[in-house]
Amino acid sequence: MFTEISASLSAIKSALELAQIISDAKNQVEREKAVYELRRQLTALQIENLQLAQLLSSQYEEIHSLKRELRDANEKERNLESYTIYKTGSGQFIYAVREELNEENANFHYACPHCYHQRHIAILQPLPAGEHDEFHRLKCLQCKSSFTLNRNENYKPPLTIEESARMLAGNPWRMD
Repeated sequence: MFTEISASLSAIKSALELAQIISDAKNQVEREKAVYELRRQLTALQIENLQLAQLLSSQYEEIHSLKRELRDANEKERNLESYTIYKTGSGQFIYAVREELNEENANFHYACPHCYHQRHIAILQPLPAGEHDEFHRLKCLQCKSSFTLNRNENYKPPLTIEESARMLAGNPWRMD
């Protein structure tokens, strides 16, 4: 950009010198030659001016684009900072919305730690828990990871081998 500006300044200087030559010219031929050269240099100046304007416009666009990227990155960082590490009842670690940011558990959710470390928030989705599932489970739909949460209050342990054998023998109450 600086070379274009210096070239424009030198062309302006040449044009001024030509204007001086025109005013000092003694005959018509010298004047016409100087006028022709002045017009040629003015055309070159206009072209350089247009190129500088285009360069300036592209730099403004680039600055605007970079500002937008910076704003988006800052917003993403603020979003990531609104989560804190949370240890589930089963001992696994996931991310949860910070309590001070979550007004009366409105929109409370958990986020996947794998995706979080990739700088992305993926909300963990609950999976249905059956009576033989000891813990409630959550699944990330982005990376397909699953996590255990808290104990299932409706949990019923599976039958032991002895209990299964008694049931198959036909006497579930008899203990030999």
